[in-house]
Amino acid sequence: LMQQVISTLHTSAEWKHLVLETRMTDRLMVTGDANIIQTIFRNLLSNAIKFTPESGRITIDGIREKSSIAITVSDTGVGIPAQHLNQLFSMEEQYTMPGTNNEKGTGLGLILCREYMEQLGGTITVTSTVGKGSAFTVTFPAV
Repeated sequence: LMQQVISTLHTSAEWKHLVLETRMTDRLMVTGDANIIQTIFRNLLSNAIKFTPESGRITIDGIREKSSIAITVSDTGVGIPAQHLNQLFSMEEQYTMPGTNNEKGTGLGLILCREYMEQLGGTITVTSTVGKGSAFTVTFPAV
């Protein structure tokens, strides 16, 4: 599913001369609705492309842990101020900002991702440093 999303979005990454690297330990299997899982991956990757300046790097890591599968999409983008991290997943305190090419967003994508991950029995987390980038990790129950 991740490869399909990459195929869909690779042109956007190429326009910005971004390096897109995939590092998976195995062929990772999760259960759930394929359309929902692709929507989650598409949102995370399109956000990474949107908020990473030209010639930056996006890395997709996937590992199997004891009872879960963790997929992390990290970038060398603009980063998110610490005081706004909790707002990314909150309907009450939505946070949005324009992309590096002034792309617009609604601020709803990550809220939707959080809801979808909860439906799948998983989680979504973020770490970020302003000026250095962000890393979003979705963790699914292992099959």
